[in-house]
Amino acid sequence: MKNIELQNFEGTADKVGEQVFKQLIAPMLDEMRATDPDSAKLFAFSILWLGLASYANQFEPDGAKKSIQFTVEQFMTTFDKFNKRPS
Repeated sequence: MKNIELQNFEGTADKVGEQVFKQLIAPMLDEMRATDPDSAKLFAFSILWLGLASYANQFEPDGAKKSIQFTVEQFMTTFDKFNKRPS
C-alpha cells in the first residue's frame, strides 16, 4: 500500500468528515479496488460498520435505531434516484 500524506483536518464536523474520506479512505479504497476488489469491498464494509457503530453511540438505543433506519431509508431513496436509467 502506498504512503498517504496526512494533512491537518479543519472546519465543521461535516467538512472534517469529508476531508478524512477524501484524503484517507477514498485513496485506500481506490488502491485496494485496483489490486484486490474483494478486499476493497471488505474495507468499505468495515468503514461502514465502524461508522454506523460510532454514530449509534451518540444516541440512546431507541434513538439510534430510529436514526439509523431513517438514514438508510434516505440513502436508498437517493441511491435509487441516482441510479435510474432513462427508458
